Amino acid sequence: MSRGFFISSTGFMAIGPLAGEKGDIICILPAWNVPLIIRKMDDCYFLFGECFVWGLMNGEGTNRGLGLGYEVFRLR
Repeated sequence: MSRGFFISSTGFMAIGPLAGEKGDIICILPAWNVPLIIRKMDDCYFLFGECFVWGLMNGEGTNRGLGLGYEVFRLR
């Protein structure tokens, strides 16, 4: 899978799937080592792949108290 560099809307530098688009979501799952890129389409979310995000790897996103919030996603 081809990857490219991007900066999230909250300022995190990342490398992720080239299929990514503005508005995609960086999703951090508990007990998962790397963030995922998901996209809302109609009434569900689609998983596009893993990404490397400086400052959010190895659980840092859930452990740092960033106040990013929690949301339940249904992936297909």
